[in-house]
Amino acid sequence: MAKKLIAATCVVIVALAMIAGVGYGIWRLMLLVPPNAARAWALAATALLPVSVFVTWRLALRYAAGLVHGIDTGISKVAKAGAEAANLRVHIHHALKQKPEPPTVVLPEVEIVPRRKLPDGNIIEL
Repeated sequence: MAKKLIAATCVVIVALAMIAGVGYGIWRLMLLVPPNAARAWALAATALLPVSVFVTWRLALRYAAGLVHGIDTGISKVAKAGAEAANLRVHIHHALKQKPEPPTVVLPEVEIVPRRKLPDGNIIEL
């Protein structure tokens, strides 16, 4: 437990140091930029803020519509599979309930052969 706490503390300290380093780097870069260029950049960022909000909103709507469509497609496929499984069970139940008809076997016609008497007196019956 103590090792996990020490590891989490180290991760937090390193993350804060990285954030501070990036912030300091941006501050040093901003000192190199002339004031008019910084003002122009701030004006452009402020002017484009509504455009970025609108584009983000449209993308979010498109994503949400796609997500809802995907969920609807998935639900309809699952419902269709469930209905098919239920129909199959019903058909199997009905098929097992019905008694099968006995098979009919068609035999060839039998030729009637009369008895024959052999010369030694025996009778052959075919």
